[in-house]
Amino acid sequence: MRPPPGPQSASATTPEWVGALRAYHSHATEHRVVRESWGEIGPCTDWVRVRADLLEDTPLSAFARVAACADFGNGVGAALPFEKYRFMNVDLTVSLHRLPAGDWACLDAVTHPEASGVGIAESTLFDERGRLGRAVQSLLIEPR
Repeated sequence: MRPPPGPQSASATTPEWVGALRAYHSHATEHRVVRESWGEIGPCTDWVRVRADLLEDTPLSAFARVAACADFGNGVGAALPFEKYRFMNVDLTVSLHRLPAGDWACLDAVTHPEASGVGIAESTLFDERGRLGRAVQSLLIEPR
């Protein structure tokens, strides 16, 4: 798989779910979509940067930064409309083949839902040096 264009190739993207309620997913991260779009169902490639420490005066380690970004896989590569379905990520597995470098992590994400109400979100992970590993989320899916 070819590495995606770097985060400098796209401007900051504000997802539709960013509102007045301050939360980690909406206010502590920056997103730059470089392939496809958050507004459409299907695979998407998004660079994510965590902008806030989870604990005051305790910078995130490189692995913690990538793990925090990897949790966006289902949202980035959504396969069903959020206004019609709810998704619960019941786990997150992150496998890296080297230590990450830099502040940005990229997810090339796709979600595979099943009619049974379960699914899997898979993300290939990159940093600015290239491919870094994979993330997988098991999902429970239900209609709203």
